[in-house]
Parts: sequence; structure tokens; C-alpha cells
Amino acid sequence: MHPLLENSRQSIHDLAIRSELLKTTDEEPPEDFCCLVCMDLLYHPVTLMCGHRYCEHCMKLASKRSSKCPLCRRDGMMKHGREDIELNAFLKKRYPDAYRGRQIDRFERQQREYEKILFRYERVRKLGEEAVLGAGA
Repeated sequence: MHPLLENSRQSIHDLAIRSELLKTTDEEPPEDFCCLVCMDLLYHPVTLMCGHRYCEHCMKLASKRSSKCPLCRRDGMMKHGREDIELNAFLKKRYPDAYRGRQIDRFERQQREYEKILFRYERVRKLGEEAVLGAGA
């Protein structure tokens, strides 16, 4: 088994024990389960080769700026992230309210992004129509 997978499974096991895995709670998640970029509950967590975890979306945004891990600054880490499916399932079960809040937040952000894209598209389409109509006159 790859060392990263082995370490990740052991880390999840250790975190689960500390968090009393079988309980569902409305408590705020501990820092161990928070993204180091957005400081909120990890949502679709990605584990980098250096062992640091980020939300998938936060990692993608950070990787556009640098290939270095935002925390330890090791170079090349952003290219080799691994989706942590087990941790995601654990967080969804353990912190259902916080996880649902993250789902809603992510959906609303995507909706705003799509609205901006649609607005730009409509502007370009209108400019194109005006150019075609103006050229025909």
C-alpha cells in the first residue's frame, strides 16, 4: 500500500477515535476537521503529499496562485492532491448540520458564478447582434 494512503488511514482512525466516531453532533467541528484556507468544515477534502488537507475548491483556488502548499510551502504539493473519500463520509455523518451548510454555501457560490457567466454571455451576444445589424446598414 502507498505510504500516503497508509498514513491517511491511520490519521483518520486517530481523528475518529478522538472525535468519538459513532456520535452525530451539532457542535462546531474541531480545527482538525477545518480547511486551512477557508477555516470552515472540510468539504470534499483533498490530502496533499505533505499531509495537509484542504477543501477541494479551496485547493483548486490556491493552486492557481502557487504550486506550494499554503501551510508548509513545500513546492509541487498542489499537483498531487488525493480526494479523501473516507474523511468526507465521516464528516458528513459526524457533523450533518455543518456539512449541509457547506453544501448550501457551495451551491450558492456556484449559482452566482453561473449567473456571472450568463450575464457576460448575454452581453457578448448583444454586442455581436449589434455589430451584425450595424454592418448590414
